[in-house]
Amino acid sequence: MAPEFLHLIFQSYKNAALTALLPSQMTGESIVPWGRLMLDTISLQVPLPGLDEEALEKHEWWKAKKWAYASLNLLFSRYGNPSQMPPSLAKKYKPFAENFVTTFAPQILNVYLEQTQLYVTQKVWLSKRALYFIGQFFCECVKPKTTWQLLKPHFESLVSSFAFPQLCFTAEKQELWRDDTNEYLRRTFEEYDDYESGISTATSFLLTLAKTRNSSTFIPILTFIQSMLSSETTPPEQRFGALNMVVCLSSVIMAHPNVKGDIDTFMIRNVIPLLSSEIGYLRAVAAEVVGALEQRFVTWKTPETLATAYNAIIQAMDDPETPVRVHASLALAEMLRHTYVKDAVKLIIGKVIQTFLELAETTELDTLNSTMETFVTLFAEELLPVSAQLTTRLANTYMRYVQEVIQLEGAEGPSNENLEATENKMYALAALLKTIGTIVTAMDGSSEIMAQLQQILIPSILITLQHSLIDVLDHALDLVDSLTYNMKGISPDMWPIFEQMYKLFKNNAVDFLDEMLPSLDNFMSYGKEVFLARADYREMIVDMFEVSMASQHLGEADRVNACQLIEAFLLNLRNAVDDKLARIVTVAMKQLDPHPKTRSLRLANLNVLINSILYNPTLTFQIIEGLSPNFSRLVFDMWFKSMNEPGGLPRVHDMKLSIMALCALLELDESGIPPSLKDGWASIVPALLAVFKQLPDAVAQRKKLQEELQEEADEDLEDDEEALLLDHDDEGV
Repeated sequence: MAPEFLHLIFQSYKNAALTALLPSQMTGESIVPWGRLMLDTISLQVPLPGLDEEALEKHEWWKAKKWAYASLNLLFSRYGNPSQMPPSLAKKYKPFAENFVTTFAPQILNVYLEQTQLYVTQKVWLSKRALYFIGQFFCECVKPKTTWQLLKPHFESLVSSFAFPQLCFTAEKQELWRDDTNEYLRRTFEEYDDYESGISTATSFLLTLAKTRNSSTFIPILTFIQSMLSSETTPPEQRFGALNMVVCLSSVIMAHPNVKGDIDTFMIRNVIPLLSSEIGYLRAVAAEVVGALEQRFVTWKTPETLATAYNAIIQAMDDPETPVRVHASLALAEMLRHTYVKDAVKLIIGKVIQTFLELAETTELDTLNSTMETFVTLFAEELLPVSAQLTTRLANTYMRYVQEVIQLEGAEGPSNENLEATENKMYALAALLKTIGTIVTAMDGSSEIMAQLQQILIPSILITLQHSLIDVLDHALDLVDSLTYNMKGISPDMWPIFEQMYKLFKNNAVDFLDEMLPSLDNFMSYGKEVFLARADYREMIVDMFEVSMASQHLGEADRVNACQLIEAFLLNLRNAVDDKLARIVTVAMKQLDPHPKTRSLRLANLNVLINSILYNPTLTFQIIEGLSPNFSRLVFDMWFKSMNEPGGLPRVHDMKLSIMALCALLELDESGIPPSLKDGWASIVPALLAVFKQLPDAVAQRKKLQEELQEEADEDLEDDEEALLLDHDDEGV
């Protein structure tokens, strides 16, 4: 049969099986011939002389093989593995799975093992996709007892001859190291998530073995690694592979009670000396090992060994090779939990940050910017004198990246390459803004420095808003919030940012009010005089409120934000927005029919009306009565119900607002009381007393929540690692 037809047949079979298997497909009359055809296709050795690897990957025979592998893997992983099958599928497919795992899965595994043996003895060539599917199937076979018994005798040879070679330093890596270190680094950080990468396949297999069958496999794997590292005859490419295995297994190594205690000795003997190797890629991977193990909390038995490791990493940060400097810098960040390291870095923090800045600019790796945040947070006081210089450099890099993004997005007929480049730049932009934000937060104790940072950052914020860089807009708005809040004032140069936020909201960011709200609140709170003088600014706020409350594209959560925006408007601009009050009250009253579905919007909208009453009771009642004579009673009924029912006014803000508004009503002249409210006017005092009675509990609850949030913020972040089975092998699974 022509490979083109096999390719299409297997592809169709796999796609159809994604959703379900028909009863007819689960019979022996169907599954046996289909399985045999796929296995025969996989085993078929097709001579294709004269083709390079790229051409072989694209050849129809290898496309057919790829879809045969994919189909068999899907049959096992989704329908044929009872121990891993979710309950929703088990109801329908468990009998089929129990038969498949004992009858068909061993046949598939044997063929895959044969192909692997032929591959490692260089008798056949396998495509990247084929290696991926084989590795994926091996992972699936580790858990079930039936397939594990077949795989177990081979696991050591698979580790040494299948997984290990894919982790070694290859000719392709050498070419990138020589010609394009940035691309080398990018692939180093991304290949774990790339299904075509041998690193991804090998890592998944090793981790599955070490975590699922720990007592059977982990020590033999470590023994293999140790043998490769301790032998003086191990080629550097394979020594790289052994260290790469340590990186892959670092989480398991540092969780094993019999191993983690001696890991400092292992590093001093096998890893730290390689930081001074003549071979650049060995220095790089040695630094990566230090970082990976330190991330899981290495315990150094003596101060001398820790000092040795620290000094080696510091020296590696001056390495002539960029990948070495990158991995050493990231490793240093992981070592900062040691008091010795933290104290030592404090003395050279300026130089350390300079290295990070240079590497971030050179490589455009967002992980460097995010890691830099750690240093900025820990050494804020030491960085105070150079904070403006540091921020200027980051802002200049940000502006350069933005210009590159603008050029990429403006290119005619954007290619996949341009789209990928834009996406990578956006990640870098986000990391830069987060790092800048950390600096701003760390420097909030100095108004002089904060003023300098504000002037430095205004152009970066403006260009982000002007070009609608939606992917980083939340970070830019966080920065605006920090600058305006920490300064407790709005400088003249900040008002163009407010204007641009409004323009952006009106154009294509109507759903970003949640992110804009803190900054808009700050503009009104700390720029009150400007709002009093600028009618156009007041109109912008009211317009944003009206648009958000009326937009069919927004949900009730967005309307809650709009209510909070207009609350801030009324509270900050007392006696200055009488001309806007009718529009505000009218919008709020429209929300009462139909009533909001969520309690949060019902309360937020009620607070707008209460705020309006607080702002000007007489004028507010006139507006409400003008809409309908019964509306004042409707508002009061809802308000008093909230005050009287448990949790009706859940926050301190809600209670204080009601107290202030009720006090304002007590001062109201009798002529200003709507007729529909006069009969119940005497109930204001009891309501006021009831809210006062609830207020202390609300204050105490708020304090408790604040303390809990602070405790959470102070806790060290722990890795979400899977439970490690150390004492048994699940042989009965």
